[in-house]
Amino acid sequence: MASATQIRRLSRTKALAMAGIIGPIVFTILVIVQGFLVPDYSHVRLPISALAAWPTGWIQIINFYIAGALTMAFAVALDRAVQKTRWRRTAFLLLVVGGVGLILAGTFPWRMVGGVLVEPPSHVVGAITTFAATGLGLIAFSRRMSADPRWRDIAMYTMFSGIAVLLLFVMVGFFAIDDGTPLHRWAGLIQRILCAVWFAWMIVVALRLRTVELLLIAILLAFPAAVARINGQSAIAPSGALRAAFIAGNPAMAVKNPATGELGGPAVDLARELARQRGVGVVLVGVQTPQNVIDAVRTGQADVGFVAYNPERAGAVAFSRPFMLVQQSFLVKQDSPIRSVKQIDQPSLKIGARKADSMALYLARTLKQATLVEITESNGGEGVQALAAGEVDAFGSNRQRLSDTLRATPGLRLLPDDLYGVEQTIIVPIGNAERLNAVNQFIDEVRRSGFLAASIRSSGVVGIAVAGP
Repeated sequence: MASATQIRRLSRTKALAMAGIIGPIVFTILVIVQGFLVPDYSHVRLPISALAAWPTGWIQIINFYIAGALTMAFAVALDRAVQKTRWRRTAFLLLVVGGVGLILAGTFPWRMVGGVLVEPPSHVVGAITTFAATGLGLIAFSRRMSADPRWRDIAMYTMFSGIAVLLLFVMVGFFAIDDGTPLHRWAGLIQRILCAVWFAWMIVVALRLRTVELLLIAILLAFPAAVARINGQSAIAPSGALRAAFIAGNPAMAVKNPATGELGGPAVDLARELARQRGVGVVLVGVQTPQNVIDAVRTGQADVGFVAYNPERAGAVAFSRPFMLVQQSFLVKQDSPIRSVKQIDQPSLKIGARKADSMALYLARTLKQATLVEITESNGGEGVQALAAGEVDAFGSNRQRLSDTLRATPGLRLLPDDLYGVEQTIIVPIGNAERLNAVNQFIDEVRRSGFLAASIRSSGVVGIAVAGP
């Protein structure tokens, strides 16, 4: 059964996460033991690798091999657990390369030649590979974590840990390891601080990872609906990757981090989480209009789409139950007598809205006295221009869009109340009951687990809320 396969996969991930706990502990214990076995060795002055030069050095060589293998196992577990973004391959490969560097360090150990410690060039390559790849890998994984609501709270810790590893490595390599460098007498101590930062991060993340995977296993065992959801895996993403269409210009659906360019927001987070739970990749398909989303799903260019429900859109696709409400309001001129949405529907008033947008469809059904003016927007500013020119008396849209426009356009005012909340749904091709059932169960799960609420909070978008069951 697919459910049993999924549980086995989660169990394997949970088991692999133990590598992030066992590895640092075993490595540290063996280093301490070797220090006792070699009276001439100084933990403060000499790097860990120097232990391999004494007669008991075989212990440290084995230690490097064990640590390298466990580091790579931990990288596999972390890659499985964190949402897959454009940083996926880079982050995973860097941590794996860090593990390879440890094995390389064990393969070409330090030697004692005529009572003098000698570090082979190949060991230097292994050390550089280990610490540089690990530091960069942590930074890359922090980008993936920042896109995952369950890991976002430790993304910054991960990034700073990676930066600290790189800085301490540079300090050891350039200012401590060689004779005559200013920090040479403390080379071993600085390297141990580096390892403490790295190992502490591994243990913290491994403990979190095991908790997350254990919770997912418990959900699968406790809720029969989750089993049906997993059985619908092939129905969700028949091509092997979930193709999710959304309106790229709608901040209630997707927002771009101005510093990194990384996409986030409820639609993006939900698409990534749905794909992660099914064990498939995700392809984000940003389009311009709701009709573009519907067409992408209807024609098979997308497996699912994120769009607001409106009766006028029914028939071409099937709509899930609502997962989010996006509040709608109006912009008016600063000197407009309109003070509330209750004053919108009056004779002689012209009310503007984007053509085919949820607001336009709603107003077309409900306005009794005012006149609806549907505005075709190509650059996103035509509605505001019509308002400024006096062609409409108010312009309606979702509250976040209006808030963004208000900040950029003087002389306007945003009404304090809301007209209604647009129900946001996930659409699937008409007639695909299995996919629709799987999507509805997924919505129930992310609502119940708090994932959806966390995504909405982290988006920073105003006027959106979790839809009730």
